[in-house]
Amino acid sequence: MDGSDFADAWEISEDGSVEFARNDATANGELLDEDLDSEEDDNAETKNMRRVLVEYGRDGDEFDCSSQILTRTVGMSLFDPSGNLVSSNVSKVPQRQFTLQEINLLAEASGFKVVATYGDLDIDIPLESEEAYRMVVVLQKK
Repeated sequence: MDGSDFADAWEISEDGSVEFARNDATANGELLDEDLDSEEDDNAETKNMRRVLVEYGRDGDEFDCSSQILTRTVGMSLFDPSGNLVSSNVSKVPQRQFTLQEINLLAEASGFKVVATYGDLDIDIPLESEEAYRMVVVLQKK
């Protein structure tokens, strides 16, 4: 799995609190069964947890290099406390890809300037890092 394909899971308790569970790979867009099973599931606190899987990107998502549009597979699945699938929704979402040079030009033309770039929502991950999987750009009005 490269940085463009990922699945995140959250656990939701009966009181409505949400806790990040894991960041796991998917197999052909399906959550791997072992991702939902763990020794913790025997714990009384986790018996009433619902799990949400958010998938963003699959192998084979198409990229049109002339328009710079990536058609991403985006899905969300809800699992009951027993690990059974309750609901699932998968869509194809067109996403325009921009280079940093294009963002600089668009910002300049709009009266902004780029003041910082990051490779994730974590400011400790620079854009050039191997851990970077998204470009986050901070703009400031001139």
